[in-house]
Amino acid sequence: MQEMLDKMGDYDRLSTTFRFRTGSSKVDERGKLDMQRLINFLEGEDEGTVVSIVGFTDDVGAFEANRRLSLGRADTVADLLKDEAGGRIDHINLQVAGFGEVAPSACNATDRGRSINRRVEVWIESGQQS
Repeated sequence: MQEMLDKMGDYDRLSTTFRFRTGSSKVDERGKLDMQRLINFLEGEDEGTVVSIVGFTDDVGAFEANRRLSLGRADTVADLLKDEAGGRIDHINLQVAGFGEVAPSACNATDRGRSINRRVEVWIESGQQS
């Protein structure tokens, strides 16, 4: 948790969130639509704006395995973002992070809660948001 707070303290969360099935790093159809909206937003941001793609998991499985999965999901979203943008966001400094099961958005005791926690969020450096 401290690592996440240290890294994300100077960032603001955008509303875009990508969700995943258990154990999967594949972006769903809604995520693909959200990707276009995110690209359109980032295209208008200033040169050098720092955007962090941050992955999380539910609490099923070992902590380190979840951490690796969350980083893999963040990498997948960042790669897809770059591919889909086709150079339109080359002026943005993208970084990725994965924090596993840290900072759940919902209770992990239910299937619904776990599905909410399997996510990738998009954060932008404070003071950069339009």
